[in-house]
Amino acid sequence: MKTFLISAGEVSGDMYGARVVKKIKERRECNFLGIGGPELAEAGVELLENPLTHSTYGFSAPLSKLGYFYRLGRELAGEAQEKKVAAALLVDFTGFNMYLALLLRRRGIPALHYIPPGVWFWGQWRASFLARQGVAVASIFPQEAEIYREKGVSTFFVGHPLLPQLKELRGKWEKEKRIALLPGSRTQEVRELLPPMVEAAVILKKKMPDMSFSVSRAPGIDEELLKPAQEAGLRVHEGSSRELLARSTLAITASGTATLEAALLGTPAVIVYRVDSLTYFLGKLLARVEAIGLPNLILGENILPELLQQEVNGTRISQAVMKIWEPDVYEEICERLAGLEEILGWEDPADRVGEILLELGEKPHGS
Repeated sequence: MKTFLISAGEVSGDMYGARVVKKIKERRECNFLGIGGPELAEAGVELLENPLTHSTYGFSAPLSKLGYFYRLGRELAGEAQEKKVAAALLVDFTGFNMYLALLLRRRGIPALHYIPPGVWFWGQWRASFLARQGVAVASIFPQEAEIYREKGVSTFFVGHPLLPQLKELRGKWEKEKRIALLPGSRTQEVRELLPPMVEAAVILKKKMPDMSFSVSRAPGIDEELLKPAQEAGLRVHEGSSRELLARSTLAITASGTATLEAALLGTPAVIVYRVDSLTYFLGKLLARVEAIGLPNLILGENILPELLQQEVNGTRISQAVMKIWEPDVYEEICERLAGLEEILGWEDPADRVGEILLELGEKPHGS
């Protein structure tokens, strides 16, 4: 019976990786070992460690974790060699999984990087790096797939893993006159973004008295961080952020996956982004694109307003919300966002990723 390695170090990667494992197990019997969280454990993966509590945000924060990830990578690669794994599935978790790819290459273990390192914004060298390591890529965006192919990487465009779930949710509930506030899933993000979001909500309450406001509390976010929202009389939503987005007519959200979730659920959003000065400086220095929001990047133009750094304050956010709430503007944005479906499709990529990994595991090591 073949054994496969899986490496996921973030909540989303844990979830997406678990889906792939389940799809593979529907096809054939095999073993899985690696690192990840509760979703992978529930899917039957033998977890050597759970690195989810060590996730970081920005450029400077990961420096304090280098020793931990250096050790973890060497231990994981050594275990993979000892157990003679057929192939490895690396899910997102860019920095660590690139390091792990290098270690696996040295041991002759083939690897597939699902949700590979982003190369839109900066760092096309990462595509060249994966090409040198012989890592195959399962890309979730067609534009990134093209860049990887140009760099000589064996590349498969599989679609975005969010789509099957969002397809089920879209149209399930009627839209309410509600603005959803999504300040992020990391503590540092919430600290940076929630206060100006709350400030904007206070301003908007006066201008839009019939509008309600709900702040999404991501799993693992301390309730204490949500106190500014509660003190301002805003409702804290403890359930699924996707359901909140599906029920809302507008959103104010941190840059990231939530922007794409909102767009695919037909909810126009104001996108906000504020990080430490080093991260922002390096981003501006290296960026190759003019947008940060995923819907804007995929569509190739700034359909949704984006506010960066010092622009992220209550006044600017409330002004952006009022602008997109104008009937003609709102209708046009909704029509443009509908074009995402044609680009990304609604297929479940987990099945295709499983196929690719199984095929990779059939190849002789070193081929």
